[in-house]
This record gives sequence, C-alpha cells and structure tokens, in this order.
Amino acid sequence: DTNPDTDIYLIKPKVSLQREDEFSPGEMIKVKVQGASYEGTAEVFPRPIAVRMKEAYKKENFAKERLGPPKTVKGFSGYPQGTTSFIECYDFYTLDQLMVEITPVVRRLIATGRDWETGEPLDPMEQVRYVRAVIADPLKPANIVAADPESVRNHDPTSTNISNGIHTPRIIAAEIPLPEDGSFYLELPSGSPYYLQALNGDRMALRAFDKLLCTVPGEKVKLAVPRRLYPMICAGCHGSTSGRRADVLRRPDVVTSASKVWATWDPDKHEKKLPFNHGIVNEMLSGVDFVHDIQPVLDQKCATSGCHGSDQPAAGLSLTGQATRYYTDAYESLMQLEDPASGDFARKKYVDERNAMAVNSYLIEKLYGRELKARRKLIGESPHPAQHPLTPEEKLTFVRWIDIGAPFKGYVPAQARPRGEH
Repeated sequence: DTNPDTDIYLIKPKVSLQREDEFSPGEMIKVKVQGASYEGTAEVFPRPIAVRMKEAYKKENFAKERLGPPKTVKGFSGYPQGTTSFIECYDFYTLDQLMVEITPVVRRLIATGRDWETGEPLDPMEQVRYVRAVIADPLKPANIVAADPESVRNHDPTSTNISNGIHTPRIIAAEIPLPEDGSFYLELPSGSPYYLQALNGDRMALRAFDKLLCTVPGEKVKLAVPRRLYPMICAGCHGSTSGRRADVLRRPDVVTSASKVWATWDPDKHEKKLPFNHGIVNEMLSGVDFVHDIQPVLDQKCATSGCHGSDQPAAGLSLTGQATRYYTDAYESLMQLEDPASGDFARKKYVDERNAMAVNSYLIEKLYGRELKARRKLIGESPHPAQHPLTPEEKLTFVRWIDIGAPFKGYVPAQARPRGEH
C-alpha cells in the first residue's frame, strides 16, 4: 500500500509476560492509543518516541561522574539547557540481534566477523562494523509544505518541499567504529530525538531502530548488556541467542568483569574513558543536502556532454542541476519509479527511499561496481562512471544521503555553508 493508514497500539500482558511453564509467552492484549492515531491520514513508518518510566530519586540517570552533582533547574534536579547527554552501550550486537529477529525461539544473528557458534566467517556485507547515531529533529509546520503531486515527475503523494518521499531532514551525530565487544560511549545534544543504525564495513545501514529516543540535559542512557550477561538478564523475555530453551537463564560469567567494556573502561589506567566524541559534539554533526553535497559531484563527474548532461542523456537519465518546480532535474531523475505506471511509490528505480537503505539501492551498486541487495541485477559499466570514478568519500556521501532518507533539503553545518547563508 503506497498510502498506508497506520495506528499505534499499546501491547500489554493480560496476566503475565510468561505462562506458568516459564518458556511460553503469556496472553497479550492490544489497546489502541487514541492520541497518536489519526483516521484517514498516511503515517508511513511511524517512529514513536519511547517514554521511559520516571526514575526513583536514588536512581536518577545523570552523568554525575562527568558533570558533577545535579543542579536545581526550574525546581527540579537536573542540568541547564545545552548540557549534553550520554549513551553507554555495553554491547550493540545484543541490540542488533533483536532488530534482526525479535521472536524468542529462533537462532540469533550476532553480526561480528564470525558466526558466534560455528566459527564460520560471515559475509563481509552482513558484518556490523559501525553504529550511526541519527538525530531526527521535528520540523515546524511553517518549514514543511506539501508538494503538488501533479507537478512532480513521479507523482508521489507524500512529496514535500523537503523530499520527494516520506522523509524529513536528519542530522548525523556520529559514526562510531565497533570493537569486538560491541561497546560504544557517545555524547549527544540533549532534547533531540534520535535513533541508531547498524552499519557494515562500507558504512551502509543494514538495520535501524524502529523508535526514537530522547534525552534531557545531562542524562545518561544505558543500552544493552554484554553478551556474557545476556542469558541471565535478557533471555527470559527475548529468548536465548541459540533459540534453544535450555540456554535461557544459563549461568552468566560475572567473575571476569563482564560489565567493564572496551568503550568505557581503560584497563591500564583503571579509570573510565571519555566518550568517543567528547569535546567535539557539535563539530561532528553532519548531514547531506542534495544541492550542497550531491549535485556538485554529479556536475563534475556525471552531468557532462555525452553522458548524463546532454539533450540525449545516457540510459535516459539526466543529472543536471536545472531547477524544477520543487527540486532539480537530477533529484527527480534519481527518484523515478521502477515502473511509472504501477503507482508503487515505494519502488523507486535507483534509490530505496522508503526504507532509507543504500545497500538496497541500484544507484549504489553502480557507483561501487558490485552486487549488493538491490532488486535489479547489476548490468553495464561498473563501477560507474569508469572515466571519472567517485572517490571513497564521494561514494560515502551518496550512501549517507540514502541512509537518511534521500532528502532534497538536508542539514548543512554552519562552517560548510556559503558566506551569507543561514
């Protein structure tokens, strides 16, 4: 369905999360959340902000070791606006396995270099090597305007002045390389909703969280548990990594300091490390804007005479920067449908815009010159363009652009904006 009408439901146990046998899930009931559901309105891939329960005073999740004791702000314990927040993830691979498969009775994928049980090497494309933190600040109504579908080449009814699709601008807060234990320690701007993406070695998103998290100033969010502790702490609800009932609640390894992970603990100095982006949080914020970041590459290497810039462009794909009513010629060309007569706006020919997945996009296969996960078989000259191949950084820009939804208007850091542009 290209114009889905979705609703948000609260799922809760009728009696208990588990049945009396302690292995089977309990009976669940579904309650529609009326305040977040709108009849007759398209809500594609809704990501509700996760509301955490109020912490008891003795369990306030503030980063006191970095910021000192909380202050009194507007009558409450906390830190001033503008104070960063912190994420401590003890093993991203234990989170990632639940994004792959949440059913508690199947064998999990731990996307490290080798299969966790057999030792066989995993396909490098499927190995998670980085985590990307993506900020999704909501737009003010005045900043987003619906586009007339009849004035857009693919007639996508969800088009706006921001995107020829469903996405709004995203800000990339950081891309963190993962050590073997899957841990990372990160600072983020507070008050901004964010989500995480699992990236392979080419920094292409393989999976993403289906909900947004949001932090208050000075808050410390702890995610996941080390794999050694997973059987005791998590397996009771989420199932064992192996999918076998006998491995649920297996005795964990707590003697070897399993909770001290590479990203947060320095074993030589016997002290806690600083976050990955400590002191450069704002400097690391980045985004991809089509006109600012993508079009210059197309102009230099693609939209040239005899290629994709002439009156008769190669493969019928014109990539010039000529303005259209809402976008540019190149942007609308890359967003064309696989079958224009189908009305299937989720199946774009070159870009997997709906899922925001570069690894599923034919354009990325052409640029990298190898088969990835696009529906179409790779044909013709690859990598493309052969005469003027893109640099690794230019290809990564295209990957990031698609992974954040292929917007037309994106975040441009202040230091990268032309003089006089705000």
